Amino acid sequence: MCLFTNLILESDSFQIVAALKESSISINLSTVRPIVKDVISMMAMITRVHHFHVRCQANTIAHQLAQYALHSGCFCCWFKDPPDLIYDLLIEY
Repeated sequence: MCLFTNLILESDSFQIVAALKESSISINLSTVRPIVKDVISMMAMITRVHHFHVRCQANTIAHQLAQYALHSGCFCCWFKDPPDLIYDLLIEY
């Protein structure tokens, strides 16, 4: 069963976006190949997927959240209010 019908994927890695758009991993992505393969297989279960390459500067909120996830060691969910660690970045946009 598919939880999503429409999904937007954004990445600041042009190579990863290209691999996902083509649904192939023919380009050299050896360090992330297993992840790209998993994402491609999951995308097959989603009705509509849009892929976008974004500049690093536009991806600062995702970067902050990823850094927090790497170093925090805890499972966190935010549903209503944004977490404090990205609040200032949200105000900038």
